[in-house]
Amino acid sequence: MGRVAERAQRRGVVVATLVCIVVVVAVQSLLHLEFALGGHRFDTVFDLDRSNGIPDIVSTLVLGSGAAGAAVLWRRSLGIVAAAPALLVAVLSLLTFADLLHDGAHPSRERGLLVILLACTTMMLLLVVAVCGGRGTRALVALASVALLGAFVVPGLDNYNRWFERERGDPVREYQIVAKENLELIGWSLVALGLWWEASRRRAPTRARAPASPGPAEPRRRAA
Repeated sequence: MGRVAERAQRRGVVVATLVCIVVVVAVQSLLHLEFALGGHRFDTVFDLDRSNGIPDIVSTLVLGSGAAGAAVLWRRSLGIVAAAPALLVAVLSLLTFADLLHDGAHPSRERGLLVILLACTTMMLLLVVAVCGGRGTRALVALASVALLGAFVVPGLDNYNRWFERERGDPVREYQIVAKENLELIGWSLVALGLWWEASRRRAPTRARAPASPGPAEPRRRAA
């Protein structure tokens, strides 16, 4: 019953986290559209296209949470299985630092190319974690991959169709921003959730204790 209760508790935490992600996505989308389309006010703290707004701070916290989850998973892994979580700690920490510096995945910039390389490295390492992990981890990693791929494709739609070339304040442009930023937030949130889920599945490794050395033998009594 202990393991069953533990699994139920982990699933409850996952469900609650997914609900929080949906709520955050809905709230920041409504606030962005309210200011951008309703009031034609841009560059507010709720603007999803702003570098140092509230949504940007949330995304940085999510990346930091992913790095922390990878660190816990690393501590609970042994042997070669620990290599992927260890590298994920470094890569996700670099992505968090890049997000603090507002360096996005822009192919036209050197730092942007580095961010893209780090994101691709993250996904490859997550694939290793998913292969060695459980079904829940694989499902979360798969969903995260789809969301992050969508976040990368949406901003480049204007390169394929000029219909998407719109100015700020145009509904198409604003909905494109909402889609891109929310897919990115969902993707990295699922990455962090997947790492914490896998870490919760694995118990801290126990080192084998050396057998206690036998004490000195008691001297035999002589027969009377």
